[in-house]
Amino acid sequence: MSHGAAINQLLCESARFSPSSSPPLIERERLTVSSLLKQQGHHTAAFGKWHLSMNWNLPPEFTKSEKAIPSGTLVTDGPITRGFDVLSGYTHARTIGMVMEQDRVAMNVEPVEVQPLLTKKAVASIEERAKASARASGQRVKNRCFSSTEGWWTT
Repeated sequence: MSHGAAINQLLCESARFSPSSSPPLIERERLTVSSLLKQQGHHTAAFGKWHLSMNWNLPPEFTKSEKAIPSGTLVTDGPITRGFDVLSGYTHARTIGMVMEQDRVAMNVEPVEVQPLLTKKAVASIEERAKASARASGQRVKNRCFSSTEGWWTT
């Protein structure tokens, strides 16, 4: 095999999904900003890329040659156990199409769909929290909407 062919084969193999085999970088007992905020009564949420590894409870039939982890696969020792109430995100660029919700793989989508999807989820979460807070304090909250071309507006 030529040097170029070997490099091409290596690149093709690395493009397949390979869950991180490193342990989570934040120890379970460590105080994080999110867990401190949560202790003080704040709601915490993470939207986007989680760089700090986690444990994967992969189905026995899963092989590293597969391009995606099946929906419903449990992940442990990730953002939810490190102080976040809500997670909607992915783990690294090679798996940007795998969207996690809370402690599970929720769906596999085309990579180009992920950022708009996470943006909508983040905005919806902020609006939901604002309405819940307003209800708790007896206030009325107007709907705030976001468009990437028009910015924020109130309805």
